[in-house]
Amino acid sequence: MTTEERRRYPRQETDIAVTAYKGDERVVATLIDISKSGFALLSEKGVSPGARLDIMIDNLDDYAVRGTVRWVYQVQHAGKMYHRIGIEAERILNTDDIMKAALPVRSGRIKGLKEIVWNQDFNVGIQQIDEQHKVFIEKINLLISSPQAATESGLLIQMTQYVREHFALEEELMAQYDYPDREAHIKSHQDFRNKTVEFCLAVMDKEEGVSETTLKYLRDWVENHILKVDMAFSAFFQKHGAGKND
Repeated sequence: MTTEERRRYPRQETDIAVTAYKGDERVVATLIDISKSGFALLSEKGVSPGARLDIMIDNLDDYAVRGTVRWVYQVQHAGKMYHRIGIEAERILNTDDIMKAALPVRSGRIKGLKEIVWNQDFNVGIQQIDEQHKVFIEKINLLISSPQAATESGLLIQMTQYVREHFALEEELMAQYDYPDREAHIKSHQDFRNKTVEFCLAVMDKEEGVSETTLKYLRDWVENHILKVDMAFSAFFQKHGAGKND
């Protein structure tokens, strides 16, 4: 898979059992990532590029998707050779639907964990960043109030994708205006991205809802990051005329 192809296939990693059918031939595999254009399987059995496959999600009786194999290469995992198979799907896999069969319902909101209330203290004075922060906080609040573990999984995935775009904007501004504390700020972004990916995978692997510890971490990180770390660059960016609020 080329570098250009990887750019076209931003992905969400998973670990979900599937069964693929090439006509009468049965291929047991694991769905290892989902992208906007398709997904990838890992299997001991290989298939040829161009092959048409019908893929069944093992835990969902009525969930199947058809796709075309676009690339195949061998990888070594735990001392064994496997085939990594890239599929261009005829329809996009809905992660929320996939997770419904496996994840339990949580009994309402977690007591004592309050939603974040947006106020003027959160304004960094850069309109695009402020608007993105509002969406970010909205997703955190939905996680806090959501009673459905399956919904939580989808929200975590959405949040992981959203923060990638949001952090990219902040980091672009830091590079453009040569922000002096750029490296430390980017490091905080990287740490948070890594954490959210861990949370996504934990929900999928353990087949349980988002824990109170996880939600508290997300809530506290967002509040502290906006009110302290982001405020530190607010005056600097505005001084350089970066996207001032009207």
